Amino acid sequence: MKPISRFSLYAAVIAALSFSATGFAAPLPPQKGSSTKKGADVQKGQPAQDGTIQNKSQGQPGDSDAADDGQATGVGQHAQPNPGNPYDPKRPVPEGSWFKKVHHDFGTHYEQRKMLLEGSYEFQNSTGKDQSIKDIQTSCKCQGIRLFVNGKEAVLARNVERKLEKPIPVPKGAKGVIKLRFDVSGGEGQRTGDIRVTTTDKKMETAILTCAALIKPAYVVDPKVIDLGRMSPVEKKDWSAVVRCMVRKKWEVKSVDPVKPQGLVVKSMEKKADEDGSYYLIKGTYGPDLQEGAYGGTLLFHTDAKDAPFTIQVLADVKARVMIDTTFFSFKSFPRNEPQTHTVSVWPVDPQRDTLEIDRVELVNPAPNFPRDHVECVIEKPGKDKKIVTINVAGFEKQVPGDKLWRLHFRTKPGIKGRVLRFKAKIHFKDKGTPPKLVRVNGFPRG
Repeated sequence: MKPISRFSLYAAVIAALSFSATGFAAPLPPQKGSSTKKGADVQKGQPAQDGTIQNKSQGQPGDSDAADDGQATGVGQHAQPNPGNPYDPKRPVPEGSWFKKVHHDFGTHYEQRKMLLEGSYEFQNSTGKDQSIKDIQTSCKCQGIRLFVNGKEAVLARNVERKLEKPIPVPKGAKGVIKLRFDVSGGEGQRTGDIRVTTTDKKMETAILTCAALIKPAYVVDPKVIDLGRMSPVEKKDWSAVVRCMVRKKWEVKSVDPVKPQGLVVKSMEKKADEDGSYYLIKGTYGPDLQEGAYGGTLLFHTDAKDAPFTIQVLADVKARVMIDTTFFSFKSFPRNEPQTHTVSVWPVDPQRDTLEIDRVELVNPAPNFPRDHVECVIEKPGKDKKIVTINVAGFEKQVPGDKLWRLHFRTKPGIKGRVLRFKAKIHFKDKGTPPKLVRVNGFPRG
């Protein structure tokens, strides 16, 4: 199977974040005449005294810890995002249904880290006969349900197949309610779910109860994803973003979370204001001292609103600029009076776009009592011939143009002393954007 390149992974991350910067739901297309930059064009909730962002809708966010009490089942996972709304909120109640309504519209909310919406579906057994609820299932773990019949809560004990262990009796004329807690924490987008109720009533063998909520971003970050492109491990790049709160005109950024990706630094958070309210211009840097293969990361910012932080995504493709055919070789066991030679090949990762120039090779950390001058390294510069040279790297063949290929010839001198030859060769490059490379070497003189 063909290995996945670092660039392919980086491109995939870019594509995924473009689809959803929050990681939970695809953003909905903007409504005609609306603006994501102007807080005045977006319906606003009012902050409570504790800073919690309140939303104007039929349901109210609750405390996520409350989802674990009673007979609530499956609360805690995020609702499955849906790019559209397949449920018709105006669909009529089917003939013979026990339920007064079959759809609950939770309305529009602004995203928070923790958000539970509460709703209910009232019903009555008007069949004139005793009936039973044989099973009741939700479409995802984001929905927690509790069932009440004549004011008494029914125990929803389940078997290994997650079905009810025994039917729930519903006497004739009995009234009841299904209470729902809908977990829409975490991200923006359309959220939908359904509850399927199976009964002994031939006219309502299965009732499908649906719910929906639209979650809008509480904060808009521009750009949504900061793409710094290709970088070297020793490079440093500046980045900046403008952040607006879509819920309140007056708001504050309190702090940056201390857990940050390596190399990501916030330099300043400048608060500004215009006719639409206050906003922040946040500036920072990425690099240097980055690991090869790094791709940026996410910064978490805490605000004065409880459980309503925002994030800034910074991406980069930190690539190695230099390829080397080995990072370790051994002269093995050899006669100390016979010179030994080993060649290391060095070339740019992207020979079509890039060039490199070796400045020097330094011998570091030699074995005790090992004279440095007993080993020499001769640097062979690339020639003018562009003929392709095949280099074997860990069993894989690399095709390198001859005019981009450097060779390092390591040679031992006759009469080398000691029983162990051990050192590191540190390859320095003239371009300051290319970090040094290390080659470990050992050998065992005898005789």
